Amino acid sequence: MGFLGVFFAQILSKFVSMAAIIIALFVAAFAALWLLGTDLGSWLFGQVLDLAIFIMNTISFDFNAMNVAQYITILPAETRNMLGVIGAGQAIALIIGAIGVRLLLQVIPFTRLGS
Repeated sequence: MGFLGVFFAQILSKFVSMAAIIIALFVAAFAALWLLGTDLGSWLFGQVLDLAIFIMNTISFDFNAMNVAQYITILPAETRNMLGVIGAGQAIALIIGAIGVRLLLQVIPFTRLGS
């Protein structure tokens, strides 16, 4: 009877080791699929950015045509002097910088500031 106990114990240990191998195989397959999915997501994100760069490069806009200085030179000298004294240029630069920072923060996911 001792021989049958040893025999069944060995068969049971083989089943346990086979189950451990199958579980390790499933874990490795899941890890491989997870890495494949993350790589696919990164590749897709890169392709979307490449498409956005291509679209932005095809849009031609002449920023030299938007010369703001020509409108400022129309103002009388006293008005330009007063705008310089009160710091209108610095205020406009500060506002544009703040708007730029806000737009950059809008790009970050899960941060919607006021929208």
